[in-house]
Order: sequence, then C-alpha cells, then structure tokens
Amino acid sequence: MVDKTAQQLVNQVEQMIYQSAGNAVQIYSESLILGMINQAFQHVFDLHFWPRFDVREDLILDGVTGQTTVPPTFIKEYGDIRRVYPQSYNRPLRILPHTLNTGYMSSGGTAMYVQASGDAKLIRVWPKTATGTVQLVGRKRPPEFVLADVVPFDPLLLAHFAAWSYFADDGSSPNATQKHQGLFEARLKAIESREYDHPIQLDNSSFDIPDRWSEYP
Repeated sequence: MVDKTAQQLVNQVEQMIYQSAGNAVQIYSESLILGMINQAFQHVFDLHFWPRFDVREDLILDGVTGQTTVPPTFIKEYGDIRRVYPQSYNRPLRILPHTLNTGYMSSGGTAMYVQASGDAKLIRVWPKTATGTVQLVGRKRPPEFVLADVVPFDPLLLAHFAAWSYFADDGSSPNATQKHQGLFEARLKAIESREYDHPIQLDNSSFDIPDRWSEYP
C-alpha cells in the first residue's frame, strides 16, 4: 500500500469517524487527529525493528572514555540500537552486566562490552581504552509528522489505530471502538506476517542466504 501524507491520513480518519459516528459523537479538530496519527505511528514503530527503518553507522572509538569521537547521525536513542559490532567481528558486543566489576577492564585495546552512556553519543564500550571502529545497527526514528509530511508506514493500519483512539476517548460508540480495534489488530498481524514470516539465515558463517522455505528428504 502506498504511503500517504499526514493530511491524507487525517482526511481518512475523519471519513472513518463520519461513517461510524453516533449522534453524541464530538467533533475533534484536525490538529487533534494529527496527534492521534503521530501516536499511532510511534506505537507501531516501537513494536519491532521494521526493516524499512534500518540504518548502520560506523563510528570511531576515542580510546579514552569508551565513547565514540562523534555522536551517531541517524540513531538518536539508545533504545533504537539493535546491535553494536566491534571492528572486523561478526558477533555483537554483549551488554555490560550490572553485577560485573569493571575494575579489571582498566586497559585493553579490544571492546568486550557495551552500555548506555546517557548522552548524545548513546554508548560506552568496555574497556574504555578500546580502539578502532564500532558499527551501530539500529533504526532511524522519524520526527513528529506535520500535515505535509509523508508518513512512512501502512496508512490503513495507522488510520484504524487513530479511529480506535478517537472512539475510545469519545466514549459514545463502544461498537465503533471495538470495530476499529479489531481492524487494527488484524491489519498489524498481517503486516507482521509479511515482514517476518520468512526463512532466516541461522548460520552466520554460511554465504547461502535462503529466500524461501525448502524441505529436504
């Protein structure tokens, strides 16, 4: 399904509200419906690391603080990082356990663990003296949409979520609330199946990446 602008989504939600509305339904402003569309997008964005938002960033470690020399360009939140790979390795760094004594890692040139740094650089590796490059694999989170922006996700899914939110807040049409909730959940399940119900490469050392299921006798 072709992506739509936020304005087109607002119009679509208004049409859904009109078609399902009862006599006591309140009229919401365009800006309020736009807010519901942004809420809908953030909800579905956070559910998975959707492939269309994947990004990779190669950053250089400073060798002193355990951080990179510059902040990531596209990944802005620690929760949007899926993996951190050290230079020339195909295994991601492990998350630093809270119970681990970092005192024994006062020196060393190879990164072993990673943790949230709490600032714009997002990560800190251990030992802090590790050098080289790390690759951040994660997702790029779009800013809040204005009416002219194209919303990069399934428009029908977002519209049903926004309509569901509208009727849940309004409280005048329980049947419409249940209807749009059910349509949202069914649409989400279909999209998840389309995105993730396919063969995956289980052996990282293999160069053969399957693109369909197969059975062997």
